[in-house]
Amino acid sequence: MPDKYKSIQLYSDLSALTLQKRKEYKDITETLRARQVPYRWGHPVRLLIQRNGTVTTILSPEEGRKTLRTWGIALQQQPEKTQATQRLTPEWKKQ
Repeated sequence: MPDKYKSIQLYSDLSALTLQKRKEYKDITETLRARQVPYRWGHPVRLLIQRNGTVTTILSPEEGRKTLRTWGIALQQQPEKTQATQRLTPEWKKQ
């Protein structure tokens, strides 16, 4: 790679809503990492888990927990009980 390109940096540009939704999957992703099960994020907020040569798409944290139980995988930690999900407001407002 030429020197002029060595300082290029790439950043994920994810909305606050996407980051908030991904946090709801934290117990699932920690369990997958601990067991070295490969996964990746889909769009809009989906968890794509690769297991035994098959990709399983998870559309909600509840579905993810149920799938792990079906596979005989115990969660690393229980999800934290949070108050009702706060509604995010945009940083901009219509005039």
